Amino acid sequence: MKWDFELRLADQIGEHVDRAWAIASSLPKGPVYLSLPREPLCETFAVDETALQAGPSQQPVRYAPVREDIARAAEAIACARHPVIFAQRGARTAEGFARLDSLVREWAIPLVEYWGTEVTLSADNPLLAGADPSVWLADADVILVVDSQAPWMIAEGDCRQDCTVIQMGPDPLFSRYPVRGYRADINLAGETDEVFSLLEEALRPLQAARQQHVAERAAYTQSRIQQQKNQRDALLHASQTGAITKHWLSYCLGHLANQHRGRIVSELTTLPQFAGLTHAESYYQEALAGGLGEALPIALGLQLARREELIIAAVGDGSYLFATLRSATILRR
Repeated sequence: MKWDFELRLADQIGEHVDRAWAIASSLPKGPVYLSLPREPLCETFAVDETALQAGPSQQPVRYAPVREDIARAAEAIACARHPVIFAQRGARTAEGFARLDSLVREWAIPLVEYWGTEVTLSADNPLLAGADPSVWLADADVILVVDSQAPWMIAEGDCRQDCTVIQMGPDPLFSRYPVRGYRADINLAGETDEVFSLLEEALRPLQAARQQHVAERAAYTQSRIQQQKNQRDALLHASQTGAITKHWLSYCLGHLANQHRGRIVSELTTLPQFAGLTHAESYYQEALAGGLGEALPIALGLQLARREELIIAAVGDGSYLFATLRSATILRR
């Protein structure tokens, strides 16, 4: 919770709502709580119609990395032999999704979606490198961590001592977490899609001089990714007979979502690396801290907001039972 307040004077409701919206929308974005007791809500007061039409009186705080840090990150990525991207959340916009797609293609950087809560890269992109960071960790000399709470399991293996770790996102250090021991040699703080735009701009002048270097990197990377894809295809083939597996269910739901440009809201039910999703904002998984019963109400809310789209809620029996009371409340109201 970023901010909470209880309304005491009815004529101040406008400024409190404006402040709540500005704080919730400031980076890093998060929830606020404005309590509206019965007593002030029953009061009468004069309304300033001009102020109502003027829009919010407070705007959200936005920020971007300093140019020196962007330049250092671009130089490290351009010169690396075995760079890798670990991403948990996506670039949050269709434009950012496209920028990340271009970045990994142009610089031959594999991207791993470890415990991904959103789709970060189209399944059509040949640099999508599955969901296992350990395959890439030992050789990586530059790691770009994109808005990831836990980009890999340190207890199972850590990055090299000479590796440069770049942390990117609205709060790269996850400052509200009491413990998080991942290195951060360079921090790029800001809206993810905007940071990608700055990074893309800084990398462009370095590209011509690194073409041979990138070609060698691409050959190494794509051979390893092909091995992972062969293993994935073998699992899917084996899943077509017998009881339904999570791999096969994910594949079928992903095919349906791609066909109709739909969205999957999942709660530990689907595996995005097997869903094969190809468009931005097509997948949402509950946060790593958990949220039993949240997927179905979120899916209902999305469907109400986007009635023309296909919204798929993929939940287990426990999640469904936790969500039924919330759903009943929504239907009654």
